Amino acid sequence: MEIQERLGSLDDANRVFSYAVINDDAPAPFTDYLATVNFRSIADDACEVDWSSEFQARGMAEEDVRKIIEGAYRGVIRHLSRKAEAG
Repeated sequence: MEIQERLGSLDDANRVFSYAVINDDAPAPFTDYLATVNFRSIADDACEVDWSSEFQARGMAEEDVRKIIEGAYRGVIRHLSRKAEAG
C-alpha cells in the first residue's frame, strides 16, 4: 500500500503549489489531506518554505498526527536544502 497524491494547483510565477492525498486507504494516520507549499525568496540565493496542510486525524490524536506530518515536512525541506547546496 502506498500514498497516492494528486497535484491540485501549480503557480510557477508565485512558486506555490497544492496537492492532496487521494486514496482513502493510504497507510497514514489521516484522511482528507490537502497541503499547500509556498517558496518565498528571502535573498538572491535563499528561500523560505511555508508548508501547511489540513487533514482529519484517523486512529490517533490530532496533535500526534500533526507532529508526524511536521516531522516529514522538516525531513523533506532538509533534503531539498542539502541538494540545493550540493548544486
